[in-house]
Amino acid sequence: MPTLTRRRTVSRHSDKAAFIRQPDGDAAPCAIEDISRTGAMIALKEAMPLPVNFVLDLTGNNTLTKGCELVWQKGRFASVRFQAGAA
Repeated sequence: MPTLTRRRTVSRHSDKAAFIRQPDGDAAPCAIEDISRTGAMIALKEAMPLPVNFVLDLTGNNTLTKGCELVWQKGRFASVRFQAGAA
């Protein structure tokens, strides 16, 4: 029988376009697959290694950004935890 894991926060499905802002100013397009109050799962347009900490631009014009910590990455998909008070 599979073990069920209880989530700490409610998440919702999303297909919203976003950008990963690199420290050097470059931006990599991505899509937010799932988002909650504490983090998100993102899909990169192309597989690339992500830094441990980066800024996720949720609007594409820097009006809503979240500081992120990489939790895991597998190919084009990654899970991030939002950093309190960052970005």
